[in-house]
Amino acid sequence: MKKQVDKTKLLTAAVITILCLIFVVGFIYGLNSVLAMEGADPPVVNEPPATPAPASVQEAVDYLYRTVDLAVEGKPKAESKDEFSIDGDSLSLQGTQAVQAAAQFLCDDVEALLEDSFDAKESDFFAGIENVILRPDVTADEVKEFRCDYIKYVCPSCGEESDEPLDHCEACGGVYPYNERWEDDYVITLALKEEDNDIVEKCFRQRSEEEIAALTADAVSGKMEISNTEVTYNELFVVFKVDRLTDELKELSYCKKMTVKADYAFIGDYAAAEGGTATFDLEEKNEFFLTWPSLKLSASTMAIEPGSDNNLLATLTCSDPTKQTVTWSSSDETVVRVDEEGYLKGGKHKVAEGKSAIITASFEFGGKSYSDSCEVFVRYPVESIALSRRKATLKAGESLNLSVKFSPQKATVQTVTWYTENEAVVQVGADGTVRAIAPGKAKVYCLSDDGYFRSSCEVTVK
Repeated sequence: MKKQVDKTKLLTAAVITILCLIFVVGFIYGLNSVLAMEGADPPVVNEPPATPAPASVQEAVDYLYRTVDLAVEGKPKAESKDEFSIDGDSLSLQGTQAVQAAAQFLCDDVEALLEDSFDAKESDFFAGIENVILRPDVTADEVKEFRCDYIKYVCPSCGEESDEPLDHCEACGGVYPYNERWEDDYVITLALKEEDNDIVEKCFRQRSEEEIAALTADAVSGKMEISNTEVTYNELFVVFKVDRLTDELKELSYCKKMTVKADYAFIGDYAAAEGGTATFDLEEKNEFFLTWPSLKLSASTMAIEPGSDNNLLATLTCSDPTKQTVTWSSSDETVVRVDEEGYLKGGKHKVAEGKSAIITASFEFGGKSYSDSCEVFVRYPVESIALSRRKATLKAGESLNLSVKFSPQKATVQTVTWYTENEAVVQVGADGTVRAIAPGKAKVYCLSDDGYFRSSCEVTVK
């Protein structure tokens, strides 16, 4: 008797087999894609500054005065802000636990009272900043040290940042040295000699005894008397932030860190409460923020395919940006056209591919013109690259030719830059020829000139 075949089970088995094959093929394809495209590592291009970073205290002080003078002349929008912070942990009062607890509870209210006591000031574009900011009055002899921050270090594989240059990344296991990148702004800190009281009087905003009495009148009238107030200055700073490409001052702040000591006594209905001496640490910041008119495009470089569309966005910093008219232009309309709203159109394949055009946006404000540009390349972009070998073993003195496969095949720019992890082990030429030098292991990798995709081959030299 012929055995019956359960077609349902066969169908189920076939479906499972097909799904497994799809999974395996998909996994292998995905793995190969990941291996081929190890990461994008754009080359570091640090734009030169308008003024080199100050290298001495005198240069830092001179730069402070010059940028303030430029701001007075340029008349950006300006506003002021005052911040006070009481260190609750430093608060010490002689008296009962109830008085201690009440004082701790009132710290936030006292900070708010101090901040509200200074009227915030502001000025609009081109109105002048003289009545808003506190101009610096400090000499190099009054500065004990300075710091100029604008450099950071970034892992080329995962983007992890560090204040120090590192030769590898602990976060991702990357073996490549960190890239040095420059921030857009200088942040310069001048630490002043706090033991010189003249500095406090001439460099920082002061309150008279009458102003302090008026400030505290409502809070203490009929309740408390304060006497023998002493202030010890622990740290004094002047900090300013400057756009290093334009020398435009963006922020200026004065910081005082001090210890306050005063005697207090309760009076009136509160006379039964025990008085004593109070001490606490107080930080005061007088901050000034400057906003300059500008136009900033959403990208400084861009790539589009022949005949395709894209767009650029222009961000305007000015009064009533929506009422401003932005003018757009292209350096070569056969390569890239741009309309009145920033929409781009790539030129035809035979005419535009492999070329670029500069797209510029500008507007008029306060009698001046502000603009920004973007270089738009017309090409079929590289999406990934893969080396012909992922691993290789050579003897010292032997050579190996590595080739690169580009995806898609029609990618316009099919060139790469070659690197070696350790030239003492292996060297690589501009054509991908690897030469074994000495026993050891080292990666040879290439970086696509379009898209900056990286692929590597681990070479073992015996």
